[in-house]
Amino acid sequence: MIDPKGFLMIEPQSPPAAEPIIDALTRQVTALYRASVTDAHGGYRGFHVCKCGACSDNHDHFLPGHVLTNSLCIHYIAYHRHDLTRAQLGEVVCHVAECGVGTEAEPTEDELQRPRKKHY
Repeated sequence: MIDPKGFLMIEPQSPPAAEPIIDALTRQVTALYRASVTDAHGGYRGFHVCKCGACSDNHDHFLPGHVLTNSLCIHYIAYHRHDLTRAQLGEVVCHVAECGVGTEAEPTEDELQRPRKKHY
């Protein structure tokens, strides 16, 4: 399931990949995420936990173009890309291109949020 109001705001239904996919798209999403700004109100009391145990921070993040995402967007594209349909993946690629960040960045371990659960 993907939230149509946000960028890579998904609820993965299958286990994460054994290893993250670190390719041009993951690096472009990383650069895009790093260009985001957080909400002005200081955050929420809670956070989102992926089925695999990865945890978001407690802020909304706004990408260039004021598109909402959360801090798990890099995790989702690296570990749960297989949960996206071809059309949804195409939307991600188009949004990355439209935002015009035009760079790539190597994701950090904190940004990747390795899965914390061994079994689903």
